[in-house]
Amino acid sequence: MKRFISPMACRFFGVALLLAMAFPPAAPIAGATASPQDGIYFDDSHPEFIKLGNTLYYEIGFRKSNGSLAYITDKTTGGGSVTLGSRYECLWGAVFNDEGAFVGGCGFDAAAPDSFSYTWSAATQTLTFTYTPEPGGSQRVAAQVTLKPSAGRHLDMQVRLQNGRGYTLDQVLFPCDPVFAEAEIHGALLPFLPGVMLTPQFFAENRSFATRYPGYGGTFADLLWLESVGGRLALYTLQTGGAIPYLDLGFYHDDEYLPDTAVLIHVYHVHVPDGSAYTTPWVRLRVGDTALEAAQAYRADNGIAAYPSLRTKLGARYGQLAAAPLYKADVSQISQPFSAYGTILSRIPAPGILHLMAFQPGGFEANPPDLLPPAPAWGSTAEMAAMVRQAQARGLLVMPYTDPAWWDAQSPTLTTLPPPLTVRDVAVLDRDGNPLAEPRGPRTGYVISPYPTFVRNRLDRLVREMTTDVPADLLYEHGVGSAGWPLDYNPASPSPLAYMDGWLAHTRTYRDRLLMTTAGYDRLAETEVGFHGSVLLNQVLGQTDEWWGAEGWQPYPLATALARDKAFFYQNDLAPETFTTRKGILRWNLAMGYMLSYDVVPSPDYGGGLDGEWLRVVSEFQKWVLATYADQRITGFTWEDPILSRTDFETCRVYADWSSRWGWVIGPHVIPAEGVMVTCDGGNLTAGVFKGYGGTTLTSGDHYLIETRGEWGTIVRQPLGPDTDLTVARLPDWGAAGGPPQAYAISAAGQVIGNTPVTVSTAGLTFRYARTVGTQSADAYWLPNPPLAFLPLVLRQ
Repeated sequence: MKRFISPMACRFFGVALLLAMAFPPAAPIAGATASPQDGIYFDDSHPEFIKLGNTLYYEIGFRKSNGSLAYITDKTTGGGSVTLGSRYECLWGAVFNDEGAFVGGCGFDAAAPDSFSYTWSAATQTLTFTYTPEPGGSQRVAAQVTLKPSAGRHLDMQVRLQNGRGYTLDQVLFPCDPVFAEAEIHGALLPFLPGVMLTPQFFAENRSFATRYPGYGGTFADLLWLESVGGRLALYTLQTGGAIPYLDLGFYHDDEYLPDTAVLIHVYHVHVPDGSAYTTPWVRLRVGDTALEAAQAYRADNGIAAYPSLRTKLGARYGQLAAAPLYKADVSQISQPFSAYGTILSRIPAPGILHLMAFQPGGFEANPPDLLPPAPAWGSTAEMAAMVRQAQARGLLVMPYTDPAWWDAQSPTLTTLPPPLTVRDVAVLDRDGNPLAEPRGPRTGYVISPYPTFVRNRLDRLVREMTTDVPADLLYEHGVGSAGWPLDYNPASPSPLAYMDGWLAHTRTYRDRLLMTTAGYDRLAETEVGFHGSVLLNQVLGQTDEWWGAEGWQPYPLATALARDKAFFYQNDLAPETFTTRKGILRWNLAMGYMLSYDVVPSPDYGGGLDGEWLRVVSEFQKWVLATYADQRITGFTWEDPILSRTDFETCRVYADWSSRWGWVIGPHVIPAEGVMVTCDGGNLTAGVFKGYGGTTLTSGDHYLIETRGEWGTIVRQPLGPDTDLTVARLPDWGAAGGPPQAYAISAAGQVIGNTPVTVSTAGLTFRYARTVGTQSADAYWLPNPPLAFLPLVLRQ
């Protein structure tokens, strides 16, 4: 992972430091321009500040001298200012890399030759700041900032820059580095998959971190949020379906402007030649929102809510995919020909996603885009296709791994390009016209431009090969959602900034093939059905301690709150470090709204394999628990305690213990350290990891239990855990009929293999859950509602 820190241009090119302070809330005064219909007001009667706000939610003060932020008052909290204003009094900044220069709003003044002025239109309720450079002077950049307040919680702002410096404009800082007192920050949200909430400890340790949108390293959204003593502030770009903005965003520690402060980084990467103009997208400031409210507003404002739902995208396949964990199947590690896969496939529980990779000549990451025919050791294309059909007949979905955005320099496609084409015609080119090379292990390849006709034709063939010649159900496209954003000077690209737009267009073309990708970002939720990756891998690898400190952050379900009804979320598809083979990872996935993943080949350090005890846990928790609320949006996320979180979905809730030595009593149940519990409305589902259940203590060890209820009665599954006496609550029918006399042990095939007595008491129904009955394994226990209705169909699904 590579950090991207903004140039912090305001730091070096600002005007002299002036007194900075938090300003108290201010109401409109006599003489102010106001709108009685919506409560919006404009007040420039103060000698130093222009005040813009509304009666209920916020007031923002701008300096009359240069238009910079002076304060933002959150009226919903009744506190002081959320921010200390613009760093060095620059509301906006422009960076010219070749010149090594910065121009910003702090270089203009109402009384200077490089002048600042403002106008208010009561008719349109628009405040306009105009920055006019002195003719023949040193600034040579003109700017106009437009601000539009609302009667709600938001204010929109936009800057238009006219470049006259003789160099290309490369970055626009807007708004330029709002400043916050670090000791007053309660929390700050980074959109790093699924979300990272920075704690006060991060700021106490004087840390800085910025990342790059869209997609790089798992940056899912262009959304920053912060809560301080003075209130709450969210900031994001309004995207209306046009070009995808390219941004650095995060928080940066600073002592030079004001001691012990942090600045918010929001930097657009642009490409504006001399003599041209650039207008940023509208930037929305929201005041007073909680983090989840800000996420919900971002979702609505940026059209995510209108994207097709998972059920629309998947149609009749929704139920199968919702119940299907991902099973990583590295063909080179399995090391058997496709014709011998029958035994392997018979041992993989269905439904599931068989994620095939490393089947091409040379193994994993060799040869893209030439993946077929597969390596001769594994068989022909026809034999691979036959294996895929065999997997599908067993109830599995098949998803091969491809990498359309990176082509191996040794691949047949690149070594036999039809004349006069060369690598320069298909690759991303830098400013000097050189193709962008990128090593992958021992191989070197090229980052591919999505625009050249040859590339589009070759990718069309690749999609057909992997979904027709090999009749896969889904298609995994690495790189489409996580490749970062190289500037692409390939002549076929409409703009050096259009790289990610080209890949978004690619996914629109092939969305009917049911696409998934690594990491991903919000705009791809329109076309993709799955995103793979999270900060959990960075944590396991020790990177998060370096970036944010061990106590400087907590996971937050931002991305799943934004788009869980549009795409499924999984851990990184290549990383056994984050597959569900440990209690803490099951907890993490259930709490954050992630699906489950597993490796069919065991790892020495992380488990897995077809003989692994977690295979059944993964299969049954995905099928009977997560599938129940697989596409439900997150409606709440709170900390009941510093180590106990609660995630609310539309009909279900998840309690998760994030400690390594505690545990919790939740209602009649007890979860252990790192334990988790899922309950759904109506009592139809209770599941998780338990020490006590139904008011009674279980036998020693962790018990992974799933209790489902319906008109057919109660079914209890224990995919992992020792034998124990177990008490479940009574349903009304049991009380009327005196309770069922037996609990029936059911095999994996759905057959009754035995029974055990049930004790009926006010506490509930108690029976012995034994993992085996005689010589057979018990898959579940069924307590039917009287009168006895035979084996419910639900057990056969």
